[in-house]
Amino acid sequence: MPLTPADIHNREFRKASLGRRGYDEEQVDSLLDEVTLEMIKLLEENAALQSQGGAATASPAETQVITNGVMAELSAATAQLQGLSRACDQAEQKARALQRRLEEARQARAAAPAPSRSTATTTARACWRWPSGPPTTT
Repeated sequence: MPLTPADIHNREFRKASLGRRGYDEEQVDSLLDEVTLEMIKLLEENAALQSQGGAATASPAETQVITNGVMAELSAATAQLQGLSRACDQAEQKARALQRRLEEARQARAAAPAPSRSTATTTARACWRWPSGPPTTT
């Protein structure tokens, strides 16, 4: 049987026997009054919530449809998350590969001897062509 505010309020405690200490009756009564008031408040709040929720209560079939819809959305979101995670992993792998290639190119460039000025000039002259043929000397 559920405990009611009246049960708490009407509760009586036995007096302690002679020579034994018991609880102070005033403190017990004060606590019971607080508990009674709190329980009344909670019961009123519970009744108000039940009256509000009564109109919005779904049938078991509706609840199952909602649950299935939520599960389908969760499944789709999980699949999308897994796909995005794979794409992110692939992008990270490509970025690491590009970083390695860049570092290798930097090392190769640092290890290669710098071309001399005369070699660069000779190479440039050999590669350059006159737009209308070489100049003629007369």
